[in-house]
Amino acid sequence: MHYLVYSYPRYVHILSALIWASIIGYVGSRFHKVNDRLNILYSDLFENNADYRRQNKYLLVNQRITGAQNHKRHIWIIM
Repeated sequence: MHYLVYSYPRYVHILSALIWASIIGYVGSRFHKVNDRLNILYSDLFENNADYRRQNKYLLVNQRITGAQNHKRHIWIIM
């Protein structure tokens, strides 16, 4: 019983860390799903629009100049 009393705070911290890791992992997966759906919406609305491409010509040229390899667009939601 003496060991349990002294080691109890350590177990509480471990359990708390595991719970928070699970919560943060779940929230992160939800953000990834929202991001994927927003990317689909973005591609449906704007990728086939010539006017939009003309407006963003500077961004595409800038990407080529800097040598950016990752062309995937990420949309972040800030709460």
